[in-house]
Amino acid sequence: MHTALNTLLVDDNAEVRQALREFLHELGHQVTEAANGEEGWELWRAPGAGFNALVSDFSMPGICGVTLSERIRQHDPKAAIVLVSSQRDNPDLLRRVARGDVVFLHKPFTPLDLDRALRGAADNTTPRVGVDEKPITPAPVAPMRSLPHRPPPSVSAHRAPARGQRVRASWRLPAAAAMVVALASTAWLFYPTSPELPAPPIQTVRRSSEIVGLSPTGQLDSVPHSLHWESFPGASAYRCTIYGVDETVLWQGRSTEPSVELPQEIRSQLGPGVSYYWRTEALTTTGGRLAASRLVRIDLALATEPNPEEIR
Repeated sequence: MHTALNTLLVDDNAEVRQALREFLHELGHQVTEAANGEEGWELWRAPGAGFNALVSDFSMPGICGVTLSERIRQHDPKAAIVLVSSQRDNPDLLRRVARGDVVFLHKPFTPLDLDRALRGAADNTTPRVGVDEKPITPAPVAPMRSLPHRPPPSVSAHRAPARGQRVRASWRLPAAAAMVVALASTAWLFYPTSPELPAPPIQTVRRSSEIVGLSPTGQLDSVPHSLHWESFPGASAYRCTIYGVDETVLWQGRSTEPSVELPQEIRSQLGPGVSYYWRTEALTTTGGRLAASRLVRIDLALATEPNPEEIR
C-alpha cells in the first residue's frame, strides 16, 4: 500500500485547484492549497510544514511552476515534484523533465494518471544533476574476452570417397526420401481425423480500474439530455463531471444508476460550436473511488438557420 504524501497544491485557477484537491483526497494524500507561486513558496518554507510532494501548474503569474520547483528542489532535493500544463513544447519545462528534476503531466488527465505521476516522482529519490554540475560519468566497461580462435580443418584431412561409394550414396538418398513420403501418405489416408474443437468465445478484456463511457460521444447535433456508461461491479453510486476545454468543472452530479439526467441549468450552459468533456467515477458506500472512466469528448454542432424552401 502506498504511503500518503503531504502535498502542496499550487494553481492560480480556483476551479482547477478544487478538482485537483478532490483527486488528491481520493488518492489518500494530505493537501494544502496555494493560489500562486509566492504563497506556495512561503508555505513550503514554513517551520514544521513537512511537505514531501508538490503538484503545481506550469504557467502562473509571478513565480511560475518551473521557478517554484527549482527553489523547492534546492530546499529539499528528495521532494516529489509534478508539473501540470496543457503545453508540451516549452524549452524550460522540457529541459527539467529531461534532467529528471520533475515529472510532467499533460492536461487533461485522470486521477489514475495523477497517482502514477506522483508515485513515479516519489520513487525517484536519488539526487538530481544540477544545472551547473557535471553529469555523472559511468565507469568504463571491461572489454569482452574473445573466444579462442580455432584454425579451419585442413582440406587434406578429408579424403574424397571412391567412385563406387559415391554412386551408392547418391542412390540411397532418393530411395529413402521416397519411402518416407510413401509411409506418410499411407498414414494420412487411413488415420481417422480428429473432431474439430469449437473456437473459444471472444471475450472483451477490460481494465479492472476503468469504466466504459457509452454515450454521448463525438459530434452531436443538439445538447444531450443524459449521460450513460457501463455499470461497475461493487459500485454503490456514481459521480459524473462535465468539463470545459480549459479543464474547468462546469457541473457535477451523482447517481445510483449507470446514467444521469442533465438538469436544465447545465444544458443551457452547453453552447453550440464548442467541445466539452465528461467523465464518471464509481464510488463505494463511504464515498471512496473504485474506478473512473476516461475523458469522453463531445462536440456540439453549430446551429444552422432553417431553409424556407424546406419549411414549405
